[in-house]
Amino acid sequence: MKRAYNLNRIIKTKVKDMEILGLGLILIGALISFCYSIALIIAAFETSLLWGICYLFLPLVPLLFLIVHWDVAGRLFVRSLAAIPFILGGMYCLSLVAQT
Repeated sequence: MKRAYNLNRIIKTKVKDMEILGLGLILIGALISFCYSIALIIAAFETSLLWGICYLFLPLVPLLFLIVHWDVAGRLFVRSLAAIPFILGGMYCLSLVAQT
């Protein structure tokens, strides 16, 4: 009886650790994405005031800015893709928690 109790406690501890890891990874990915989004907005405003305002308020302008000013915005966009593995890893960890 005591052995089953210890095993149950170990499983609950590992599930809690996995949940913290998953949330931490998602938070890191969101932080990376947020920082590079702000950097892209700054790059749009550095190009011109009109680009910056349009970037903020018109729907397809960020994509157009990325295409037209690839030399400026391309490296920021590619670096922002580093958030994807963190977010996917966090989602995977949380899906494992949900299955238990």
